[in-house]
Amino acid sequence: MCHDNEQSFTCECPAGFVDRSPTSSPVPEDQHADCRDLEEGYTCECRDGYVDRSPNLASQPGRVCSAPEVCPSNHECSSAAVCEPLGGMKYQCSCIQGYVDQSPSGQKGRVCVRNNACRDPKLNSCSRNAICYDEMRGYRCECKRGFIDRSPDPMHRGRVCEQPPPPAEPPIHPCQDPERNDCHPAGTCRATGAQSYTCECLAGYADRSPDPRSKPGRLCVLTEPVCLDPEQNDCHAAAICSEVNGPEKYTCRCRDGYTDESPDPLRRPGRVCKGMVNECLDRSLNDCHTSAICKDLPNGYTCQCPINSKDQSPDPRKPGRLCSMQVNECANPSLNSCSAFADCLIWRTGTGASVDK
Repeated sequence: MCHDNEQSFTCECPAGFVDRSPTSSPVPEDQHADCRDLEEGYTCECRDGYVDRSPNLASQPGRVCSAPEVCPSNHECSSAAVCEPLGGMKYQCSCIQGYVDQSPSGQKGRVCVRNNACRDPKLNSCSRNAICYDEMRGYRCECKRGFIDRSPDPMHRGRVCEQPPPPAEPPIHPCQDPERNDCHPAGTCRATGAQSYTCECLAGYADRSPDPRSKPGRLCVLTEPVCLDPEQNDCHAAAICSEVNGPEKYTCRCRDGYTDESPDPLRRPGRVCKGMVNECLDRSLNDCHTSAICKDLPNGYTCQCPINSKDQSPDPRKPGRLCSMQVNECANPSLNSCSAFADCLIWRTGTGASVDK
């Protein structure tokens, strides 16, 4: 087949034919190579154990096959390094992964030390807020949980780790900050909205604010307790004043030993208290009979004749003023006329009667 080109032409045998032209004899393959026939020509492949060192390896492989070169037995590479032969007695050493080359200058792979960069902060550039991990080819850094990676180079993370900004605090209500409300120290601040409030004076304080209707609780004045100020209560001097919650704000109660003689003792007690006198303790203060029993009452006293006596007081409303001892006529035969064979019975009137046996 003829192929035209810019300056001339070329000839090529069709498929299935071998080119035997005198000027196109193939370059013989190496003795350590195998020739493999192709549809359009052939190719050469170096045998196992040989290295292909052909000048034109891409288009004409297998032309030069030689035994692989090895490093001299007395090479100086580290046990943690790989020795690469360079021909003759020359070679090159390279530390394997996970090891750091600390060889003298110009002699690579002679001293290989295991990578422990994370153990010494001077050997790594991780942030103090990052975790260092040793790897085969150095180390890597990862920011600790809760920190944000701000490293400038995305290929080298964990170099700058910052704490996230604190969450924004909710706005403070004026009632939570004394400097943001104008309530009086003796008043309380009560929220009425997100940022609104009102003030109320504490118990025992009077609201003297300039504008108590729209702005109450701005000026609270201590009020004198009602019971401590005689001008604010009308309790009797012998009564006890107690402050209560209600329209009256207080109530009165006569002390022990006094009787309440207030005009309205149910609704307004303790306004008039009268001292209680025990007339029974002083004979000059009562008119009970000498044999009567004196009993003290809240409003005076009363008298009572003994059981074995008879009350002969002239005024039934004032008993015990005259008591006479009852005579037992039956006990003294000289005082009754009953027969010796009769039973003597005492009548309530004091006279006896005989009953025949």
